[in-house]
Amino acid sequence: LRQLPRMPLPDDRPALQVHQPWPHARPSCRHCQLRASGSSGPPVLVHPGTSPLVCQRHRHWLGPAGETTQYDLSAAGEILTAARRRTRLLARSPDRKWAADIFHAAWSMAEGWTECDPRRMPVFSQRWRDRAAALGITTGKWPPPRVVTFPEAVTLTAILTDLNWRRYVALEWDDRPFYQHIAESIGERSYPRFFLRNDPISRWIHGHRARFADIRCRAWRHPVPENRHFK
Repeated sequence: LRQLPRMPLPDDRPALQVHQPWPHARPSCRHCQLRASGSSGPPVLVHPGTSPLVCQRHRHWLGPAGETTQYDLSAAGEILTAARRRTRLLARSPDRKWAADIFHAAWSMAEGWTECDPRRMPVFSQRWRDRAAALGITTGKWPPPRVVTFPEAVTLTAILTDLNWRRYVALEWDDRPFYQHIAESIGERSYPRFFLRNDPISRWIHGHRARFADIRCRAWRHPVPENRHFK
């Protein structure tokens, strides 16, 4: 948990400092709560920043802050696999907060893909609809719950935290290999960047390249920094 700065309190009168944590605590897995406090005990709350998104023991989706629906993942094993992969990605990163921030950005990108014409990304479009059906989610609901794009968000996180790819995008002018790598990683033949409205990957590339424009322009006469510089 984040250590809060201690505010100065007056010495001549009683005072109370009140803090409301953010993000707000949310209910734990219902099955875990029954084991901890019984059916009539007090609710068990967990902090979204320190608890997993999935209860692997009971195969239930807990989700990030603000989610109240706990989906049964028994019929969606790829979400359970993605949750374990995300845990490993964060654990291996020397900067866990940076990796977690990248994950949330990647999740927003994957959500943006659900707006794509299904003919442009047929594999992904069918996959998230199949997941929704397995979880009992109506696909006509818009936007769809974030759980249906979670595996692709984890896959994209692995790419966006790869320092070799970050260096490549920052320095090289040909971005086609990067797009193709993303497409193949999510099972598509190619990435429909010219057919997506407000393509999230294009926006990310533009912002990432802008950060390292000076290095890119002088790379022909100066040594290029190490990969870790391109975080």
